[in-house]
Amino acid sequence: MSIGGVCAVLSFCICQADITPSIAGISTAGAISISRPDMALLRSSIYAPHLKGAFGESHMHTYIARLLKEQSGVRHVPVSLGRQGIDGLYVNYGASGEPAGLIVSEAKYGASSLGMTKDGIQLGKPWTSARLLKISSQYEKIVNQISNSKMSVVKMPQVGNIHRLQVQLPDGKAAVFWKNAAEADWKFAGKQELLGEAKSQFRKMASLFDKAARGEVAYQRYLYQVKVEGNIFSAVVKNADLIDAVGSESSLKTITKISMPLFDSNLVKIRSIVESEVASQLQNKLPSMPLKDIEVSSKEFVRQAKSIQEAMSAERQSFFAQSIRGGVMIGLAQAFLDVGINGGLDYYFNQKIDSEKIAKKAALAFLAGGSGYIAGQYAAKSMIQSRIMDQFARPGSALMGTSARALAANSGASALGGGVVVAVLSYGQFLLGYSDIGTAHRSAAIGMAGIGGGALGAAGLMGAAFVFGTAGSGAAVSTLSGAAATNAALAWLGGGTLAAGGGGMAMGTIVVTGGAAVFAIAGTAIAVYAFSYLDKEDEKQKTIQTLGYLMDTDKYFRMGSSEEFNSIIKLKNVKRTEALIK
Repeated sequence: MSIGGVCAVLSFCICQADITPSIAGISTAGAISISRPDMALLRSSIYAPHLKGAFGESHMHTYIARLLKEQSGVRHVPVSLGRQGIDGLYVNYGASGEPAGLIVSEAKYGASSLGMTKDGIQLGKPWTSARLLKISSQYEKIVNQISNSKMSVVKMPQVGNIHRLQVQLPDGKAAVFWKNAAEADWKFAGKQELLGEAKSQFRKMASLFDKAARGEVAYQRYLYQVKVEGNIFSAVVKNADLIDAVGSESSLKTITKISMPLFDSNLVKIRSIVESEVASQLQNKLPSMPLKDIEVSSKEFVRQAKSIQEAMSAERQSFFAQSIRGGVMIGLAQAFLDVGINGGLDYYFNQKIDSEKIAKKAALAFLAGGSGYIAGQYAAKSMIQSRIMDQFARPGSALMGTSARALAANSGASALGGGVVVAVLSYGQFLLGYSDIGTAHRSAAIGMAGIGGGALGAAGLMGAAFVFGTAGSGAAVSTLSGAAATNAALAWLGGGTLAAGGGGMAMGTIVVTGGAAVFAIAGTAIAVYAFSYLDKEDEKQKTIQTLGYLMDTDKYFRMGSSEEFNSIIKLKNVKRTEALIK
Protein backbone atom coordinates (compact mmCIF):
# COMPACT_ATOMS: atom_id res chain seq x y z
CA MET A 1 0.00 0.00 0.00
CA SER A 2 3.00 2.33 0.36
CA ILE A 3 3.39 2.52 -3.44
CA GLY A 4 -0.30 3.34 -3.73
CA GLY A 5 0.13 6.03 -1.09
CA VAL A 6 3.04 7.63 -2.96
CA CYS A 7 1.13 7.62 -6.22
CA ALA A 8 -1.89 9.11 -4.53
CA VAL A 9 0.18 11.92 -2.99
CA LEU A 10 1.65 12.69 -6.40
CA SER A 11 -1.86 12.84 -7.83
CA PHE A 12 -2.78 15.22 -5.03
CA CYS A 13 0.10 17.57 -5.81
CA ILE A 14 -0.58 17.51 -9.54
CA CYS A 15 -4.36 17.79 -9.48
CA GLN A 16 -4.68 19.96 -6.36
CA ALA A 17 -7.49 17.78 -4.99
CA ASP A 18 -7.79 16.38 -1.47
CA ILE A 19 -7.68 12.61 -1.89
CA THR A 20 -6.58 11.81 1.64
CA PRO A 21 -10.03 10.27 2.31
CA SER A 22 -9.53 8.06 -0.74
CA ILE A 23 -6.17 6.78 0.49
CA ALA A 24 -7.55 6.12 3.97
CA GLY A 25 -10.69 4.42 2.63
CA ILE A 26 -8.76 2.13 0.30
CA SER A 27 -6.27 1.09 2.96
CA THR A 28 -9.03 0.42 5.52
CA ALA A 29 -10.99 -1.63 2.99
CA GLY A 30 -7.86 -3.71 2.39
CA ALA A 31 -7.34 -4.15 6.13
CA ILE A 32 -10.92 -5.40 6.59
CA SER A 33 -10.51 -7.88 3.74
CA ILE A 34 -7.24 -9.23 5.14
CA SER A 35 -8.68 -9.52 8.66
CA ARG A 36 -11.39 -11.93 7.40
CA PRO A 37 -14.47 -10.90 9.41
CA ASP A 38 -15.96 -14.35 8.82
CA MET A 39 -13.04 -15.99 10.64
CA ALA A 40 -13.34 -13.43 13.45
CA LEU A 41 -16.99 -14.44 13.87
CA LEU A 42 -16.00 -18.10 13.86
CA ARG A 43 -13.30 -17.54 16.51
CA SER A 44 -15.90 -15.86 18.72
CA SER A 45 -18.12 -18.95 18.45
CA ILE A 46 -15.57 -21.64 19.37
CA TYR A 47 -15.10 -22.66 23.02
CA ALA A 48 -11.95 -24.77 23.37
CA PRO A 49 -12.94 -26.80 26.50
CA HIS A 50 -16.16 -27.96 24.87
CA LEU A 51 -14.32 -28.61 21.60
CA LYS A 52 -11.74 -30.79 23.34
CA GLY A 53 -14.41 -32.68 25.24
CA ALA A 54 -16.46 -33.27 22.10
CA PHE A 55 -13.33 -34.39 20.24
CA GLY A 56 -12.60 -36.98 22.94
CA GLU A 57 -16.17 -38.27 22.79
CA SER A 58 -16.21 -38.44 19.00
CA HIS A 59 -12.89 -40.25 18.86
CA MET A 60 -14.05 -42.64 21.57
CA HIS A 61 -17.19 -43.53 19.60
CA THR A 62 -15.13 -44.00 16.43
CA TYR A 63 -12.32 -46.15 17.78
CA ILE A 64 -13.69 -47.96 20.84
CA ALA A 65 -15.06 -50.60 18.47
CA ARG A 66 -11.47 -51.89 18.19
CA LEU A 67 -11.52 -52.64 21.90
CA LEU A 68 -14.93 -54.30 21.68
CA LYS A 69 -14.47 -56.08 18.35
CA GLU A 70 -14.74 -59.51 19.96
CA GLN A 71 -18.18 -58.53 21.28
CA SER A 72 -19.97 -58.43 17.94
CA GLY A 73 -23.32 -57.38 19.37
CA VAL A 74 -22.03 -54.22 21.08
CA ARG A 75 -23.27 -50.97 19.52
CA HIS A 76 -22.95 -47.31 20.48
CA VAL A 77 -26.26 -45.81 21.66
CA PRO A 78 -26.40 -42.08 20.78
CA VAL A 79 -27.85 -40.20 23.74
CA SER A 80 -28.05 -36.41 23.77
CA LEU A 81 -29.86 -34.94 26.77
CA GLY A 82 -27.74 -31.84 27.34
CA ARG A 83 -24.42 -31.44 29.14
CA GLN A 84 -23.43 -33.18 32.38
CA GLY A 85 -24.60 -36.52 31.00
CA ILE A 86 -22.82 -39.76 30.13
CA ASP A 87 -20.34 -39.42 27.27
CA GLY A 88 -20.72 -42.93 25.91
CA LEU A 89 -23.30 -45.72 26.23
CA TYR A 90 -22.66 -49.07 24.52
CA VAL A 91 -25.32 -51.79 24.57
CA ASN A 92 -24.85 -55.46 23.76
CA TYR A 93 -27.94 -56.39 21.79
CA GLY A 94 -27.15 -60.10 21.76
CA ALA A 95 -27.96 -62.61 19.05
CA SER A 96 -31.71 -61.92 19.17
CA GLY A 97 -31.28 -58.17 18.86
CA GLU A 98 -32.58 -57.48 22.36
CA PRO A 99 -30.56 -55.29 24.78
CA ALA A 100 -28.76 -57.49 27.30
CA GLY A 101 -25.48 -55.88 28.40
CA LEU A 102 -24.26 -52.34 29.04
CA ILE A 103 -20.98 -50.39 28.95
CA VAL A 104 -20.70 -46.83 30.34
CA SER A 105 -17.73 -44.68 29.32
CA GLU A 106 -16.40 -41.20 29.93
CA ALA A 107 -13.96 -39.30 27.67
CA LYS A 108 -11.33 -36.83 28.85
CA TYR A 109 -8.94 -34.69 26.83
CA GLY A 110 -5.36 -33.89 27.82
CA ALA A 111 -4.80 -33.36 31.53
CA SER A 112 -8.52 -33.28 32.36
CA SER A 113 -9.47 -35.74 35.07
CA LEU A 114 -12.66 -37.28 36.42
CA GLY A 115 -14.44 -34.53 38.31
CA MET A 116 -16.20 -34.53 41.63
CA THR A 117 -19.92 -33.68 41.43
CA LYS A 118 -22.87 -33.56 43.83
CA ASP A 119 -23.44 -37.23 42.88
CA GLY A 120 -19.84 -38.18 43.66
CA ILE A 121 -16.91 -38.75 41.32
CA GLN A 122 -17.63 -39.22 37.62
CA LEU A 123 -18.09 -42.89 36.63
CA GLY A 124 -18.66 -43.75 40.29
CA LYS A 125 -21.75 -45.83 41.09
CA PRO A 126 -23.85 -42.93 42.52
CA TRP A 127 -22.93 -40.63 39.59
CA THR A 128 -23.61 -43.30 36.96
CA SER A 129 -26.84 -44.50 38.57
CA ALA A 130 -28.32 -40.97 38.69
CA ARG A 131 -27.73 -40.52 34.97
CA LEU A 132 -28.93 -43.97 33.98
CA LEU A 133 -32.17 -43.31 35.84
CA LYS A 134 -32.59 -40.03 33.97
CA ILE A 135 -32.02 -41.74 30.62
CA SER A 136 -34.38 -44.56 31.59
CA SER A 137 -37.13 -42.05 32.43
CA GLN A 138 -36.79 -40.43 29.02
CA TYR A 139 -37.06 -43.81 27.28
CA GLU A 140 -40.13 -44.57 29.37
CA LYS A 141 -41.61 -41.18 28.48
CA ILE A 142 -41.28 -42.04 24.80
CA VAL A 143 -43.04 -45.38 25.42
CA ASN A 144 -45.92 -43.58 27.16
CA GLN A 145 -46.25 -41.02 24.36
CA ILE A 146 -46.54 -43.81 21.79
CA SER A 147 -49.02 -45.71 23.96
CA ASN A 148 -51.18 -42.59 24.33
CA SER A 149 -51.01 -41.83 20.58
CA LYS A 150 -49.27 -38.53 21.26
CA MET A 151 -46.12 -39.22 19.24
CA SER A 152 -45.67 -36.95 16.20
CA VAL A 153 -43.68 -38.16 13.19
CA VAL A 154 -41.46 -35.23 12.18
CA LYS A 155 -38.12 -35.09 10.39
CA MET A 156 -35.30 -34.09 12.73
CA PRO A 157 -33.78 -30.65 11.92
CA GLN A 158 -30.09 -30.44 11.08
CA VAL A 159 -29.32 -27.36 13.14
CA GLY A 160 -29.96 -26.21 16.67
CA ASN A 161 -29.48 -27.71 20.14
CA ILE A 162 -31.34 -31.00 19.63
CA HIS A 163 -32.05 -33.59 22.35
CA ARG A 164 -31.82 -37.05 20.83
CA LEU A 165 -32.33 -40.72 21.76
CA GLN A 166 -31.66 -43.66 19.47
CA VAL A 167 -31.71 -47.44 19.62
CA GLN A 168 -31.10 -50.25 17.18
CA LEU A 169 -34.13 -52.36 16.26
CA PRO A 170 -33.82 -56.15 15.97
CA ASP A 171 -33.76 -55.92 12.15
CA GLY A 172 -30.75 -53.55 12.31
CA LYS A 173 -32.65 -50.34 11.57
CA ALA A 174 -32.27 -47.31 13.86
CA ALA A 175 -35.16 -45.70 15.72
CA VAL A 176 -34.46 -42.00 16.40
CA PHE A 177 -36.51 -39.71 18.63
CA TRP A 178 -35.78 -36.02 19.16
CA LYS A 179 -36.96 -32.75 20.72
CA ASN A 180 -35.61 -29.18 20.62
CA ALA A 181 -36.20 -28.29 24.28
CA ALA A 182 -35.83 -30.14 27.57
CA GLU A 183 -39.53 -29.83 28.47
CA ALA A 184 -40.90 -30.46 24.97
CA ASP A 185 -42.57 -33.67 23.81
CA TRP A 186 -40.52 -36.22 21.90
CA LYS A 187 -40.95 -36.62 18.13
CA PHE A 188 -40.18 -39.62 15.92
CA ALA A 189 -37.84 -39.14 12.95
CA GLY A 190 -38.71 -42.41 11.21
CA LYS A 191 -41.61 -44.02 9.41
CA GLN A 192 -45.01 -44.33 11.08
CA GLU A 193 -45.10 -48.13 10.68
CA LEU A 194 -41.92 -48.51 12.79
CA LEU A 195 -43.45 -46.90 15.90
CA GLY A 196 -44.78 -50.17 17.31
CA GLU A 197 -41.44 -51.94 17.01
CA ALA A 198 -39.63 -48.88 18.39
CA LYS A 199 -41.98 -48.80 21.39
CA SER A 200 -41.13 -52.40 22.27
CA GLN A 201 -37.38 -51.83 21.99
CA PHE A 202 -37.49 -48.58 23.96
CA ARG A 203 -39.38 -50.33 26.79
CA LYS A 204 -36.61 -52.95 26.97
CA MET A 205 -33.93 -50.22 26.94
CA ALA A 206 -35.71 -48.34 29.73
CA SER A 207 -35.80 -51.53 31.78
CA LEU A 208 -32.09 -52.25 31.16
CA PHE A 209 -31.00 -48.77 32.25
CA ASP A 210 -33.28 -48.83 35.29
CA LYS A 211 -32.00 -52.22 36.47
CA ALA A 212 -28.38 -51.18 35.89
CA ALA A 213 -28.95 -48.01 37.93
CA ARG A 214 -30.42 -50.07 40.81
CA GLY A 215 -27.59 -52.59 40.75
CA GLU A 216 -29.74 -55.43 39.41
CA VAL A 217 -27.71 -55.72 36.19
CA ALA A 218 -23.91 -55.63 36.12
CA TYR A 219 -22.23 -53.32 33.63
CA GLN A 220 -18.71 -52.19 32.71
CA ARG A 221 -17.24 -48.71 33.07
CA TYR A 222 -14.41 -47.33 30.89
CA LEU A 223 -12.37 -44.14 31.03
CA TYR A 224 -11.10 -42.95 27.65
CA GLN A 225 -8.25 -40.41 27.85
CA VAL A 226 -7.10 -38.77 24.62
CA LYS A 227 -4.67 -36.00 23.71
CA VAL A 228 -2.77 -34.47 20.80
CA GLU A 229 0.77 -33.21 21.37
CA GLY A 230 2.57 -31.84 18.35
CA ASN A 231 2.14 -34.43 15.60
CA ILE A 232 1.37 -37.34 17.93
CA PHE A 233 -2.10 -38.54 18.83
CA SER A 234 -2.46 -40.83 21.85
CA ALA A 235 -5.31 -42.46 23.76
CA VAL A 236 -5.46 -44.59 26.88
CA VAL A 237 -8.43 -46.82 27.80
CA LYS A 238 -8.80 -47.70 31.50
CA ASN A 239 -11.15 -49.98 33.41
CA ALA A 240 -13.10 -47.74 35.78
CA ASP A 241 -15.06 -50.44 37.61
CA LEU A 242 -13.04 -49.79 40.80
CA ILE A 243 -13.20 -45.98 40.68
CA ASP A 244 -15.35 -45.89 43.86
CA ALA A 245 -12.70 -47.77 45.77
CA VAL A 246 -9.51 -46.11 44.47
CA GLY A 247 -11.00 -42.60 44.04
CA SER A 248 -8.67 -41.50 41.23
CA GLU A 249 -8.09 -42.47 37.59
CA SER A 250 -4.32 -42.70 38.19
CA SER A 251 -4.91 -45.96 40.09
CA LEU A 252 -7.14 -47.52 37.44
CA LYS A 253 -5.96 -50.47 35.36
CA THR A 254 -4.98 -49.65 31.77
CA ILE A 255 -6.71 -51.86 29.21
CA THR A 256 -5.09 -50.59 26.04
CA LYS A 257 -3.04 -47.72 24.62
CA ILE A 258 -3.24 -46.09 21.21
CA SER A 259 -0.46 -43.90 19.76
CA MET A 260 0.00 -42.76 16.20
CA PRO A 261 1.77 -40.00 14.26
CA LEU A 262 -0.52 -37.51 12.58
CA PHE A 263 0.52 -37.99 8.98
CA ASP A 264 -1.29 -39.01 5.82
CA SER A 265 -4.47 -40.99 6.51
CA ASN A 266 -4.18 -40.65 10.29
CA LEU A 267 -4.05 -36.85 10.00
CA VAL A 268 -7.05 -36.86 7.67
CA LYS A 269 -9.09 -38.93 10.15
CA ILE A 270 -8.25 -36.82 13.17
CA ARG A 271 -8.71 -33.56 11.26
CA SER A 272 -12.13 -34.67 10.03
CA ILE A 273 -13.20 -35.31 13.65
CA VAL A 274 -12.04 -31.82 14.70
CA GLU A 275 -13.78 -30.25 11.70
CA SER A 276 -16.98 -32.07 12.59
CA GLU A 277 -16.89 -30.84 16.18
CA VAL A 278 -16.12 -27.25 15.10
CA ALA A 279 -19.11 -27.47 12.77
CA SER A 280 -21.26 -28.72 15.65
CA GLN A 281 -20.36 -25.70 17.77
CA LEU A 282 -21.05 -23.36 14.85
CA GLN A 283 -24.48 -24.93 14.39
CA ASN A 284 -25.33 -24.11 17.99
CA LYS A 285 -23.95 -20.56 17.86
CA LEU A 286 -25.03 -19.65 14.31
CA PRO A 287 -28.21 -21.66 13.72
CA SER A 288 -29.26 -19.56 10.72
CA MET A 289 -26.21 -20.53 8.65
CA PRO A 290 -26.73 -23.31 6.07
CA LEU A 291 -24.93 -26.58 6.78
CA LYS A 292 -22.82 -26.25 3.63
CA ASP A 293 -21.50 -22.87 4.73
CA ILE A 294 -20.77 -24.22 8.21
CA GLU A 295 -18.93 -27.20 6.76
CA VAL A 296 -16.71 -25.06 4.53
CA SER A 297 -15.96 -22.53 7.29
CA SER A 298 -15.09 -25.31 9.75
CA LYS A 299 -12.62 -26.88 7.36
CA GLU A 300 -11.01 -23.53 6.67
CA PHE A 301 -10.73 -22.76 10.40
CA VAL A 302 -8.95 -26.07 11.11
CA ARG A 303 -6.66 -25.79 8.10
CA GLN A 304 -5.60 -22.27 9.05
CA ALA A 305 -4.18 -23.61 12.32
CA LYS A 306 -0.55 -24.71 12.32
CA SER A 307 -1.48 -28.02 13.91
CA ILE A 308 -4.42 -30.02 15.23
CA GLN A 309 -3.31 -29.15 18.74
CA GLU A 310 -3.44 -25.41 17.95
CA ALA A 311 -6.88 -25.76 16.35
CA MET A 312 -8.32 -27.37 19.48
CA SER A 313 -6.57 -24.97 21.84
CA ALA A 314 -7.88 -21.81 20.17
CA GLU A 315 -9.31 -19.58 22.87
CA ARG A 316 -12.69 -17.97 22.29
CA GLN A 317 -12.23 -14.35 21.27
CA SER A 318 -15.11 -11.93 21.67
CA PHE A 319 -16.17 -10.51 18.31
CA PHE A 320 -16.56 -7.13 19.97
CA ALA A 321 -13.04 -7.28 21.43
CA GLN A 322 -11.57 -8.37 18.09
CA SER A 323 -13.34 -5.51 16.31
CA ILE A 324 -12.29 -2.87 18.86
CA ARG A 325 -8.69 -4.08 18.86
CA GLY A 326 -8.54 -4.03 15.07
CA GLY A 327 -10.29 -0.65 14.97
CA VAL A 328 -7.72 0.91 17.31
CA MET A 329 -4.84 -0.45 15.23
CA ILE A 330 -6.33 0.78 11.95
CA GLY A 331 -7.22 4.13 13.53
CA LEU A 332 -3.62 4.63 14.67
CA ALA A 333 -2.31 3.64 11.24
CA GLN A 334 -4.64 6.13 9.57
CA ALA A 335 -3.63 8.86 12.03
CA PHE A 336 0.08 8.36 11.29
CA LEU A 337 -0.65 8.25 7.55
CA ASP A 338 -2.65 11.45 7.78
CA VAL A 339 0.07 13.23 9.78
CA GLY A 340 2.68 12.20 7.21
CA ILE A 341 0.67 13.31 4.19
CA ASN A 342 -0.81 16.54 5.56
CA GLY A 343 2.36 17.50 7.42
CA GLY A 344 4.47 16.99 4.30
CA LEU A 345 2.07 18.90 2.05
CA ASP A 346 1.68 21.70 4.59
CA TYR A 347 5.43 22.16 4.76
CA TYR A 348 5.82 21.84 0.97
CA PHE A 349 3.26 24.52 0.15
CA ASN A 350 3.60 26.84 3.17
CA GLN A 351 7.15 26.14 4.43
CA LYS A 352 5.69 25.59 7.89
CA ILE A 353 3.47 23.11 9.72
CA ASP A 354 0.24 24.09 11.44
CA SER A 355 0.49 21.69 14.39
CA GLU A 356 -3.03 22.36 15.67
CA LYS A 357 -4.56 21.67 12.29
CA ILE A 358 -2.45 18.54 11.81
CA ALA A 359 -3.45 17.25 15.27
CA LYS A 360 -7.16 17.78 14.62
CA LYS A 361 -6.94 16.06 11.24
CA ALA A 362 -5.00 13.15 12.81
CA ALA A 363 -7.71 12.74 15.45
CA LEU A 364 -10.32 12.75 12.71
CA ALA A 365 -8.32 10.14 10.77
CA PHE A 366 -8.15 7.93 13.88
CA LEU A 367 -11.91 8.21 14.32
CA ALA A 368 -12.53 7.51 10.63
CA GLY A 369 -10.21 4.51 10.42
CA GLY A 370 -11.47 2.95 13.64
CA SER A 371 -15.15 3.50 12.96
CA GLY A 372 -14.81 2.28 9.36
CA TYR A 373 -13.08 -0.93 10.45
CA ILE A 374 -15.61 -1.67 13.19
CA ALA A 375 -18.53 -0.87 10.89
CA GLY A 376 -17.10 -3.24 8.28
CA GLN A 377 -16.67 -6.05 10.81
CA TYR A 378 -20.22 -5.79 12.12
CA ALA A 379 -21.63 -5.42 8.61
CA ALA A 380 -19.93 -8.69 7.69
CA LYS A 381 -21.31 -10.35 10.80
CA SER A 382 -24.84 -9.23 9.97
CA MET A 383 -24.54 -10.41 6.37
CA ILE A 384 -23.13 -13.80 7.37
CA GLN A 385 -26.06 -14.33 9.75
CA SER A 386 -28.62 -13.28 7.13
CA ARG A 387 -30.28 -15.81 4.84
CA ILE A 388 -30.82 -13.11 2.21
CA MET A 389 -27.14 -13.36 1.25
CA ASP A 390 -27.47 -16.93 -0.06
CA GLN A 391 -29.04 -16.13 -3.43
CA PHE A 392 -26.40 -13.49 -4.21
CA ALA A 393 -23.28 -15.28 -3.05
CA ARG A 394 -23.76 -19.00 -3.63
CA PRO A 395 -22.50 -19.17 -7.27
CA GLY A 396 -19.26 -17.39 -6.41
CA SER A 397 -18.65 -19.40 -3.26
CA ALA A 398 -18.59 -22.62 -5.25
CA LEU A 399 -15.52 -21.29 -7.06
CA MET A 400 -13.74 -19.34 -4.33
CA GLY A 401 -13.74 -22.11 -1.72
CA THR A 402 -15.31 -20.19 1.11
CA SER A 403 -18.81 -20.14 2.52
CA ALA A 404 -21.48 -18.42 0.45
CA ARG A 405 -22.14 -15.72 3.00
CA ALA A 406 -18.51 -15.20 3.93
CA LEU A 407 -17.55 -14.54 0.31
CA ALA A 408 -20.14 -11.78 -0.14
CA ALA A 409 -19.88 -10.51 3.43
CA ASN A 410 -16.10 -9.98 3.36
CA SER A 411 -16.30 -8.12 0.06
CA GLY A 412 -19.30 -6.05 1.07
CA ALA A 413 -17.80 -5.25 4.48
CA SER A 414 -14.57 -4.03 2.87
CA ALA A 415 -16.43 -1.63 0.61
CA LEU A 416 -18.75 -0.44 3.37
CA GLY A 417 -15.93 0.06 5.87
CA GLY A 418 -13.88 1.99 3.34
CA GLY A 419 -16.92 4.08 2.49
CA VAL A 420 -17.43 4.97 6.16
CA VAL A 421 -13.82 6.14 6.37
CA VAL A 422 -14.22 8.29 3.26
CA ALA A 423 -17.45 9.83 4.53
CA VAL A 424 -16.13 10.57 8.03
CA LEU A 425 -12.94 12.19 6.70
CA SER A 426 -14.62 14.15 3.92
CA TYR A 427 -17.46 15.61 5.94
CA GLY A 428 -15.46 15.73 9.16
CA GLN A 429 -13.05 18.19 7.55
CA PHE A 430 -16.04 20.27 6.49
CA LEU A 431 -17.37 20.30 10.06
CA LEU A 432 -13.94 21.30 11.36
CA GLY A 433 -13.95 24.25 8.94
CA TYR A 434 -11.10 23.02 6.73
CA SER A 435 -13.23 22.66 3.60
CA ASP A 436 -16.57 23.70 2.16
CA ILE A 437 -19.47 21.37 1.47
CA GLY A 438 -18.66 21.17 -2.22
CA THR A 439 -15.13 19.97 -1.46
CA ALA A 440 -16.57 17.45 0.99
CA HIS A 441 -18.88 16.05 -1.69
CA ARG A 442 -15.98 15.89 -4.12
CA SER A 443 -13.63 14.11 -1.70
CA ALA A 444 -16.31 11.58 -0.87
CA ALA A 445 -16.99 10.85 -4.55
CA ILE A 446 -13.27 10.48 -5.31
CA GLY A 447 -12.84 8.12 -2.37
CA MET A 448 -15.76 5.95 -3.40
CA ALA A 449 -14.34 5.74 -6.93
CA GLY A 450 -11.01 4.53 -5.54
CA ILE A 451 -12.63 1.88 -3.36
CA GLY A 452 -14.80 0.70 -6.25
CA GLY A 453 -11.78 0.49 -8.53
CA GLY A 454 -9.86 -1.61 -6.03
CA ALA A 455 -12.78 -4.03 -5.58
CA LEU A 456 -13.26 -4.39 -9.32
CA GLY A 457 -9.53 -4.91 -9.83
CA ALA A 458 -9.27 -7.77 -7.34
CA ALA A 459 -12.44 -9.41 -8.63
CA GLY A 460 -11.30 -9.01 -12.24
CA LEU A 461 -7.89 -10.61 -11.66
CA MET A 462 -9.35 -13.60 -9.85
CA GLY A 463 -12.10 -13.91 -12.46
CA ALA A 464 -9.53 -13.96 -15.25
CA ALA A 465 -7.57 -16.64 -13.44
CA PHE A 466 -10.68 -18.81 -13.07
CA VAL A 467 -11.61 -18.38 -16.75
CA PHE A 468 -8.19 -18.58 -18.47
CA GLY A 469 -5.86 -20.12 -15.87
CA THR A 470 -4.48 -23.64 -15.66
CA ALA A 471 -3.38 -25.59 -12.59
CA GLY A 472 0.04 -27.17 -12.11
CA SER A 473 -1.48 -30.51 -13.21
CA GLY A 474 -2.48 -28.99 -16.53
CA ALA A 475 -6.19 -28.95 -15.73
CA ALA A 476 -8.13 -25.74 -16.33
CA VAL A 477 -8.84 -23.79 -13.15
CA SER A 478 -12.47 -23.53 -14.27
CA THR A 479 -12.82 -27.32 -13.87
CA LEU A 480 -11.79 -27.15 -10.20
CA SER A 481 -13.77 -25.96 -7.20
CA GLY A 482 -13.35 -24.89 -3.61
CA ALA A 483 -9.93 -24.32 -2.09
CA ALA A 484 -8.23 -26.23 -4.92
CA ALA A 485 -9.57 -23.71 -7.46
CA THR A 486 -8.52 -20.73 -5.33
CA ASN A 487 -5.00 -22.09 -4.82
CA ALA A 488 -4.59 -22.92 -8.50
CA ALA A 489 -5.84 -19.46 -9.53
CA LEU A 490 -3.39 -17.70 -7.20
CA ALA A 491 -0.51 -19.90 -8.39
CA TRP A 492 -1.38 -19.10 -12.03
CA LEU A 493 -1.40 -15.37 -11.30
CA GLY A 494 1.98 -15.85 -9.58
CA GLY A 495 3.55 -17.25 -12.73
CA GLY A 496 2.99 -20.90 -11.95
CA THR A 497 3.66 -23.24 -9.04
CA LEU A 498 6.93 -23.18 -7.10
CA ALA A 499 7.75 -26.62 -8.50
CA ALA A 500 7.42 -25.25 -12.03
CA GLY A 501 9.69 -22.29 -11.29
CA GLY A 502 6.91 -19.76 -10.71
CA GLY A 503 6.15 -17.57 -7.75
CA GLY A 504 3.35 -19.80 -6.45
CA MET A 505 0.40 -18.73 -4.34
CA ALA A 506 2.44 -16.15 -2.40
CA MET A 507 3.32 -14.27 -5.56
CA GLY A 508 -0.25 -14.61 -6.80
CA THR A 509 -1.51 -13.00 -3.61
CA ILE A 510 0.92 -10.11 -4.16
CA VAL A 511 -0.32 -9.74 -7.74
CA VAL A 512 -3.96 -9.59 -6.62
CA THR A 513 -3.17 -7.12 -3.85
CA GLY A 514 -0.96 -4.98 -6.08
CA GLY A 515 -3.46 -5.12 -8.90
CA ALA A 516 -6.24 -3.99 -6.60
CA ALA A 517 -4.04 -1.07 -5.48
CA VAL A 518 -3.34 -0.08 -9.10
CA PHE A 519 -7.04 -0.16 -9.96
CA ALA A 520 -7.82 1.82 -6.83
CA ILE A 521 -5.31 4.49 -7.84
CA ALA A 522 -6.70 4.46 -11.38
CA GLY A 523 -10.25 4.90 -10.08
CA THR A 524 -9.10 7.77 -7.90
CA ALA A 525 -7.19 9.40 -10.77
CA ILE A 526 -10.16 9.09 -13.13
CA ALA A 527 -12.46 10.71 -10.57
CA VAL A 528 -9.95 13.54 -9.94
CA TYR A 529 -9.57 14.10 -13.70
CA ALA A 530 -13.35 14.11 -14.16
CA PHE A 531 -13.81 16.76 -11.49
CA SER A 532 -10.91 18.76 -12.94
CA TYR A 533 -12.50 18.62 -16.38
CA LEU A 534 -15.88 19.69 -14.99
CA ASP A 535 -14.19 22.55 -13.13
CA LYS A 536 -12.56 23.78 -16.34
CA GLU A 537 -15.84 23.61 -18.20
CA ASP A 538 -17.58 25.45 -15.39
CA GLU A 539 -14.90 28.17 -15.37
CA LYS A 540 -15.17 28.47 -19.13
CA GLN A 541 -18.93 29.03 -18.95
CA LYS A 542 -18.51 31.57 -16.16
CA THR A 543 -15.92 33.46 -18.23
CA ILE A 544 -18.21 33.52 -21.27
CA GLN A 545 -21.14 34.77 -19.20
CA THR A 546 -18.99 37.47 -17.57
CA LEU A 547 -17.69 38.69 -20.93
CA GLY A 548 -21.22 38.74 -22.32
CA TYR A 549 -22.42 40.75 -19.35
CA LEU A 550 -19.58 43.30 -19.79
CA MET A 551 -20.27 43.60 -23.50
CA ASP A 552 -23.96 44.20 -22.82
CA THR A 553 -23.17 46.85 -20.21
CA ASP A 554 -20.68 48.62 -22.52
CA LYS A 555 -23.22 48.80 -25.36
CA TYR A 556 -25.85 50.14 -22.98
CA PHE A 557 -23.72 53.08 -21.87
CA ARG A 558 -22.60 53.87 -25.42
CA MET A 559 -26.05 53.67 -27.00
CA GLY A 560 -27.92 55.84 -24.54
CA SER A 561 -31.14 54.42 -25.92
CA SER A 562 -33.16 52.11 -23.78
CA GLU A 563 -35.22 51.02 -26.80
CA GLU A 564 -32.13 49.95 -28.77
CA PHE A 565 -30.73 48.28 -25.63
CA ASN A 566 -33.90 46.21 -25.19
CA SER A 567 -33.72 45.09 -28.83
CA ILE A 568 -30.16 43.82 -28.35
CA ILE A 569 -31.09 42.00 -25.14
CA LYS A 570 -34.00 40.28 -26.88
CA LEU A 571 -31.70 39.24 -29.77
CA LYS A 572 -29.13 37.78 -27.36
CA ASN A 573 -31.83 35.86 -25.48
CA VAL A 574 -33.05 34.36 -28.77
CA LYS A 575 -29.51 33.29 -29.69
CA ARG A 576 -28.92 31.76 -26.25
CA THR A 577 -32.21 29.85 -26.48
CA GLU A 578 -31.22 28.51 -29.91
CA ALA A 579 -27.82 27.48 -28.54
CA LEU A 580 -29.41 25.62 -25.63
CA ILE A 581 -31.78 23.81 -28.01
CA LYS A 582 -28.84 22.71 -30.16
